[in-house]
Amino acid sequence: MSRPKKFWDARPIPAFVRVFVILAALLSSASDLFLITQEQSSLTSAALPTLIWSTLAVCLLVWRSTFSAAVFIPAGFICIATGNTTYAALAFSIIGGFVAATAVQRFLVSYLAVFGVWCLVVAVAVPREVPFLVAYILLFAIGCTTGLYFRRAAARTERHQLDLQQREEHEQEAICAERQRIARELHDVVAHGLTIVAMHARVLNGTVTDVERRESQDVIGDAARQTLVDLRRMLQVLHGPDWDAARSEADDPAVTLEGQLQKVVGTMRSMGIAVTCDVPEQLQLPRSIELALIRITQESTTNILKHAGTSTSVSISITEGEHGVILVVSNTPPRDARPMSLPGSGIGLVGMKERATLFGGTLFVGPDADGWTVRAILPHA
Repeated sequence: MSRPKKFWDARPIPAFVRVFVILAALLSSASDLFLITQEQSSLTSAALPTLIWSTLAVCLLVWRSTFSAAVFIPAGFICIATGNTTYAALAFSIIGGFVAATAVQRFLVSYLAVFGVWCLVVAVAVPREVPFLVAYILLFAIGCTTGLYFRRAAARTERHQLDLQQREEHEQEAICAERQRIARELHDVVAHGLTIVAMHARVLNGTVTDVERRESQDVIGDAARQTLVDLRRMLQVLHGPDWDAARSEADDPAVTLEGQLQKVVGTMRSMGIAVTCDVPEQLQLPRSIELALIRITQESTTNILKHAGTSTSVSISITEGEHGVILVVSNTPPRDARPMSLPGSGIGLVGMKERATLFGGTLFVGPDADGWTVRAILPHA
């Protein structure tokens, strides 16, 4: 919910808090009403309308704290005439706490001013209550201070949620922009060459002379080779300086899933981390899925080193399920009270999600009962 802006605006109060306060007000009023009817209370029957009015004002917290305050203010001054200033001070404090937590600043200042005027009226109209004014003011201060604490907590939560929302929007914008850029680059690089190939392929299907056939074959070969050169050049620009390493791993049949997992496990064990790795023997997967699993595993273990440190244990498992191959990388909570945590860019997590989405799969990253888990499901087809 957006912050309140108008004079009468106020944030909603949690339901359980409203129920508790209203029940307490009703029980207190019922007790006072019973004592009055039994003539066992210091209040007279003339205080009944004011008592009911004040209880109604507190119950209006269900609707909005500003309306509750506005309805109670007249009752608060009438309580002076009936001698029930203690009840009025209590209601002023309870409602003041909710006003401080939920209302706009202008309304809060106005409410504070009204309470100040009420204290002056009490001091003048009921001199015997002057010794208790300090207690009234202290009670009111406690209520408002508590309300301001929750007001700041709500503001921090709101800013945090807004930051998360903006971050997600920026990530989505970056992903969309990158996809559009890749699409434009692919079109510029590939479209012209493939158009030439397609046109000359149609020529080969027709009745042509041997000379024309050889010319078309030469043109198709030259266009295809030039398109591949341009495509590799474009991919190198998009990938940046890591292109050579990424290309060599993708093209090198010696770079296998099993070998890369052993390298990851060896690296982590060399740093003192207990690692278990469970991978089925003779696991046959498409090359593209193998590379995706390698990247997700590398990024997951890198995040463990960044955020959990070496005082944790890691489990890596790959299984074949009904919906595809399942990779699970999990770690236990670090034993250190304050583990080393390095700053992250957030790009790695976005990259893992993109890889899973590319294959029509799913990715879960988050805490569980045993620590932190990354679970990727990639369909075979």
